[in-house]
Amino acid sequence: MIRLDSEIPVMKDSLIQILIIGLSKEHLITAPDALELADQLLRRCAAVHNLGFFMPEADNQEIFDMVLRLTAYHYPKNIVLPQEYTPPNLAISTIYWKAWLMLLMLIAHNPGSLGSEAWNSFPTLRALMEMCITNDFATSSGTTDQTELQLTSLDPRGSTRRPPPAVIEQLRTLNATLRLGHLLCRSRQPEFLLEILRRQRNAQSKPWLADLFESNEGAWNVLPVQCLCEFLLHEAADDLSVNDLMDDSKQQFGKGKERRHKHQQLVQHLRLLLIDPNQLPEACREALSVVLAVKDDDITMSDGACSEGIGDDSQFSWLVHQLPTIPHLVAVRPAWIAALRAAFLIETQPLAVAAYLRFLSTCALEEPIQDQADLSLDLAQVIVERSSLIAALLPAPSNKTLQAAKTLECLLQLFWHYLHKAREPNKGSYTWSENQDQVLIQ
Repeated sequence: MIRLDSEIPVMKDSLIQILIIGLSKEHLITAPDALELADQLLRRCAAVHNLGFFMPEADNQEIFDMVLRLTAYHYPKNIVLPQEYTPPNLAISTIYWKAWLMLLMLIAHNPGSLGSEAWNSFPTLRALMEMCITNDFATSSGTTDQTELQLTSLDPRGSTRRPPPAVIEQLRTLNATLRLGHLLCRSRQPEFLLEILRRQRNAQSKPWLADLFESNEGAWNVLPVQCLCEFLLHEAADDLSVNDLMDDSKQQFGKGKERRHKHQQLVQHLRLLLIDPNQLPEACREALSVVLAVKDDDITMSDGACSEGIGDDSQFSWLVHQLPTIPHLVAVRPAWIAALRAAFLIETQPLAVAAYLRFLSTCALEEPIQDQADLSLDLAQVIVERSSLIAALLPAPSNKTLQAAKTLECLLQLFWHYLHKAREPNKGSYTWSENQDQVLIQ
């Protein structure tokens, strides 16, 4: 019967019923047997899913506790413990790790309903999910479990546990055959891949990112836009000259030429997200959000990457000329204005500040009056507190360049436009009163 059940598709509630039977003392099936049966059912469904069938949906978050309770070790009834002694919660090691792998398979096929709970509440499960996504099965963190012990602490919501080597090999095999990492990468709610990228943003080396890009070549829509941008910036920071991404004139051989061709395709794909009006505004917002998130030491590189991707050789032409022309500017404009306002207080390059002012004088004039007031206040703070920077920006007897005159024009335009809007009477805020108790004086 068990073998027959494991070879047919499972109904939606069958897994829950098997777990309930294993937890019940009124049935002959023991907890390890019930867990084994559930494990075989999940493996069968996951294998069938790869053939084009759908995995049963699971939305009952109690399944985490139910599965892990089946791994609990029950103390013999004939032993006598001290009256005030509370024995620790223990689990049988072999089925304890089997339970984690079961939950991992279930989450990979139901990330929308179970993913957030697994990622936020179970550190060990989160570590297993990250291993599958990054395809990196090294265990550099977590507490160590000795493989010779038959019992282990049952604290699923506690600190991350390090799987034994045998479990790591099982996980590696499952990830390769059932494509668990691929399924987790496709999840958009929650975004597991982006969570990993945010946590590793300061890491100098991300070899798993290149492997992930290679494994999804030709299907970039599977990966988040931020992931593609991170890969491009990471590769540019390593050893690939951004100036050569769009250049096929140089003779390249072997892997170098193939790599360059793939990067060129990626640049074209990302550029299409920015300039194609048929693309969703969210895709454009996600692509440009990566540039805003780049750290201070990466700003120069990111500017170059964006410039080359757009196709202009000027250092800030991508910001001054290209960005204001994208179809979905309205969707990304508030975030960029906020970022540039913050950059005014820390930027040390006069050319960069001049480019920020030119962009704002073009795109910030249509913002609400309160946003323009905040921007004017920030600009006034820069003028007062950063006098040396302002002296390098504005015209002077020793600085009569066209760039300085243009910067002064942009600065005055921002102030004048705000004052002009502030002096306009706000007629719309008053309504007609039958008692004539409101008088508008102009």
